[in-house]
Amino acid sequence: MELTTIGALALYAFVMSITPGPNNMLLANAGLVFGFRSTIPQIVGIPTGVISQILLVAAGLSSLFAQFPSIQLALKVAGTLYLLWLALKLWKADALAQSPNATPISFSQAMLFQFINPKSWLIALTAVSAFLRPEKAVLPQLLIICFAFA
Repeated sequence: MELTTIGALALYAFVMSITPGPNNMLLANAGLVFGFRSTIPQIVGIPTGVISQILLVAAGLSSLFAQFPSIQLALKVAGTLYLLWLALKLWKADALAQSPNATPISFSQAMLFQFINPKSWLIALTAVSAFLRPEKAVLPQLLIICFAFA
């Protein structure tokens, strides 16, 4: 991968990581309610899920979406419903913080959340389609893409 492409990938990864989305909303809430240390599994689970998606997309999931658009539509609907549920949880975050049963999102929950997160799918599909050149060795390119989002 050329240096200019790596620079564009790094800029894309940075912008997509800092712009508002479900992950940033969840992390901000968890940090406020549970503190930084308790939020670390969630912080690590998010990029792990994104990297998993990038690898799945590179393995051909995008052709599955092209062949069966209903799968992508179902993913969008599920993601929208989950975002609405999260919005309700954030609205009630103060009551949650006072609950003795409150726990932060786990590593696996944060990782699996990426599979219903529309922004995360957009990131994976765009990263693979824009930065992966099939005429070149795929594995080194995928490692660079995954590292940029890690």
